[in-house]
Amino acid sequence: MTMAEKFWQWEHGERIRWKYDDHGALVRQFDAGADVTIFTRPPYEVYDEHTYVTFSDGSQTNFNYKGEEGW
Repeated sequence: MTMAEKFWQWEHGERIRWKYDDHGALVRQFDAGADVTIFTRPPYEVYDEHTYVTFSDGSQTNFNYKGEEGW
């Protein structure tokens, strides 16, 4: 099982409120070595924000501002 898969299991168990918290800090609670990039598409509103994560094992995932996987 990849760290990306384990991350979504962890996230579900933690009941994280993505809309109100720092995505990078939350991801690093799970994997301190993760690379987190937040991309906001024009017109640069919170609804257009996506977080891309590469975990320390090389697996990847992405999610929107609400923590919904993919887009």
